[in-house]
Parts: sequence; structure tokens; C-alpha cells
Amino acid sequence: MPDYLDPVRFLGNMANHQKIYDFERDILRVKNPLETDFTFIYDQIPITVAAHATKDMERYLVRRYIWNMIETIYNQFAAARMAKAEEQFRISHPEVMEDPYLINTQVYDKMKRSDDPAFQKQVIDDCVLGVVSKYGTNRTLPKQAKNGQLDPNTQLYQTLIDGFKTISPEAKAETQPTAQVPLAPILG
Repeated sequence: MPDYLDPVRFLGNMANHQKIYDFERDILRVKNPLETDFTFIYDQIPITVAAHATKDMERYLVRRYIWNMIETIYNQFAAARMAKAEEQFRISHPEVMEDPYLINTQVYDKMKRSDDPAFQKQVIDDCVLGVVSKYGTNRTLPKQAKNGQLDPNTQLYQTLIDGFKTISPEAKAETQPTAQVPLAPILG
């Protein structure tokens, strides 16, 4: 086994892993603000959110949904802005022939990009409605004893308390009383 898979050295406290696992499986409600159904792919499975509808999904799916939704909305805005700006550019520069490079440098390069934090926050605020349920909230975690103390519910602890007098039910069934045979004296 490679060193980076060693759970003792590199993967940290198991309670933290459980918290991360639970966090990723929280159920969130998302909304599709588009006029058409929106489909995205996760693990080769298409997931569809109907137009102007909501859907509940796990947090890791919501992350993929938002990533795809930001790109889709940006592409729609960019196409509309690009067509409008291109038309205005052609009106203001009638002498310029169809030159994609010039249009890109004069129009497209000056537009905001999809990685703009304000744009992303606006899409996230519009699409994510909130947490529906938290995963693992009905689970009771086992009580952990403090360092250097034994758990009082274990058989070892009970054995130590009553002075090693406790015998397990299995051991009682295996031991059968044997008749005491007096020892013969050893003559020498």
C-alpha cells in the first residue's frame, strides 16, 4: 500500500472524515431560472431540472449544477451582448469588412468573464434556495472515553471493577464442574 493511503498517517481524524462525508450529502434545493429544461451530466448520468422548477439534490451534485449553470447563463448573456455590440460596431465602422479578429479585440475581449465573482455570486444566489435537510443529524455518535480511561460499558472494565470475577456466558457454558480427585501421596 502506498504511503499516502495509510489511514493512520495521512487521512487524519475519522470524526473529521465523517463530518466531511455528512456535509457533502446534505440535501439542498435548487431552482432553474431558465426558460428551458436544464440538463447536466454527473458520473455519466443526466440530471434534469425543469424550467422554472425546483429540485432537491445532494451538495456535491449542486456544486456541479451551479458550475454548469454559470457557464450556460454566461454563454446566453455573452451571445446576446456580442450580437448587440457587433451590430453597433458595424454601424459605427461601416468601412470595416467582416473581420472576426477586430470584432473580438474591440467587443468580446472587453466583456466581463464567467469567472467574475460578482456574476457567480448572483447566479448562486438565484439558483440555490437553501438547505432542506442535513445528513446524519439523526445519528447518535458513540460516547468516547477520555484519554487514559476505559469505557464503562466494556467487558474489560466490568472485569476490572469486580476484581476479575466476571466470567463471560460462553466461558461458563464451556466449563463444567469436575469431580475433585484426591491426590495420591508420592512415595519416594
